[in-house]
Amino acid sequence: MRVTHPTAVAVLFTLSACGVVRSTPVSSTPTDRPFPQPAGRPGTSTVQAARETKKRVTAKDEPATLVATDRTQCIVDVDEFMRIRVGDEVACVWSPVARP
Repeated sequence: MRVTHPTAVAVLFTLSACGVVRSTPVSSTPTDRPFPQPAGRPGTSTVQAARETKKRVTAKDEPATLVATDRTQCIVDVDEFMRIRVGDEVACVWSPVARP
């Protein structure tokens, strides 16, 4: 019969009680972790869908960026860029200029 050293048993017991030694494997699948709740009411999204708005073009930056009077920008197809003139009103998903 094999005799186990009492210190080894105490260390093993302490480590398993602290969670260092686990009897079940740790899974990293997304189903084990709770998903974060968005701000606001539970079950609602705070992200708004992008939508087109019509704005007057005050400048054009080659090759395909339009600039509106409020300094928002819209990237369009190159052919459309060539067709649009400064002063035209364009329906687009306008985005703010990224500042460094």
